[in-house]
Amino acid sequence: MFNAFYSDFGFFVLRFAVGIIFISHSLPKIRKQIPFGKKYGWANLIIGIAELLGGLLIISGFFIKEASTVLAVLMLGAMYFHIFIWKDRFRDGWAIVFLLFGALVLLSLTGGGNWRIII
Repeated sequence: MFNAFYSDFGFFVLRFAVGIIFISHSLPKIRKQIPFGKKYGWANLIIGIAELLGGLLIISGFFIKEASTVLAVLMLGAMYFHIFIWKDRFRDGWAIVFLLFGALVLLSLTGGGNWRIII
């Protein structure tokens, strides 16, 4: 039987987990602790800012569909780099990226439930 309370709670837990992952992965990029190369160092900063803002928006419940769509596109780019550039195997490199992509697509299509943080 469908229960809206459990559904909204489950979406909030998913949003919170995904948001925390993106926030924690964005901070080293913003602090320039993860080099992206001399030529593309600016891209790392932009990706870090997008991940930080996207994570905060997803947790808070504002613009969930838009933020998760942008982050899903970033995850497609991350999968491309893991598979074709860095030649990582699934289990050793891009499994978490694929899982985050699936969660972001779910949030983008469903809206992430009705629970929002009201400021």
